[in-house]
Amino acid sequence: MYGTVNELAARLLRDYPADEMLTLIIWSREDVRDFVADLMLTEEEAGRILADIDNLHETHECGVGEVTVRIMAENMREEARALRDVTVPAHALENVVRLAAEFLRMAEIECGEGAAKRLYEQGPDAVAKIRRALEG
Repeated sequence: MYGTVNELAARLLRDYPADEMLTLIIWSREDVRDFVADLMLTEEEAGRILADIDNLHETHECGVGEVTVRIMAENMREEARALRDVTVPAHALENVVRLAAEFLRMAEIECGEGAAKRLYEQGPDAVAKIRRALEG
């Protein structure tokens, strides 16, 4: 379960008799941050991990531990890195695109027509997209 204290209390009272004995393991943002203190998670990152723990149905029987939280934090940060915008001089990007295009051309020569697309599925499209951006 994930939610505010009031939401969780209401769900517990709805789903279980008031005298039912239960054991709950509670996670807070602070617990998440303390568990992987070396990663220095922000409040927002800890909150996102806290919400994501609710979706880890396969771990509910075994529990969530440091390894799970660490992997979740690293995956979240990797996703953010992959989606970030970067700024590079156009001439540097033109050089990289020229090298990539040459590499793909050599793959076509060595391995036959369609090899670049077959071997490097997103490569030709990525090179074309960057070229269009540089021309625009």
